[in-house]
Amino acid sequence: MSKQITLATIDNATVKDLREGWLNHALAHLADVFNFTTIPKNISCSSGSLQKEKLGAVVAGEGVINLVISLKTSDTIDVLECLLHNLCHILAGAEEKHQGRWVDFMRTFGYEGKIKKELRVSSALDKVFNEVIGKFGLYPQQAVPLTMAVKSPQRNFKLN
Repeated sequence: MSKQITLATIDNATVKDLREGWLNHALAHLADVFNFTTIPKNISCSSGSLQKEKLGAVVAGEGVINLVISLKTSDTIDVLECLLHNLCHILAGAEEKHQGRWVDFMRTFGYEGKIKKELRVSSALDKVFNEVIGKFGLYPQQAVPLTMAVKSPQRNFKLN
């Protein structure tokens, strides 16, 4: 009888590789589905601690654009929405915030409703997200509760 492998039975480095591999495969799938011809080649995905209320962020530096997904979520749809949301920030340009070209990209990729209040995934985008889940499985991350730590220049949050 073979031993079942779960996130609880593998080491943290392997979980990190699984999680970040999943993020990069999901982003590549979204790029294929939406035929991103303008997507920068220097985008990578990772996970880490972010400000308490954020699920994701775009971090640029040293020639790489990094989409960072918070460790506090394990919900696959939240992660996919966050990836696409932040990809729209990259494509629209940082100066757009949540307006202008960013809104145009969000609508192009299947978001509906009022941007600031009722933004929701269309049925077509929901189908794309379910294709990602069918192809790559659920997001391989168990939510990690984040707590405030003593502020330091390198780290504002710590993992419990």
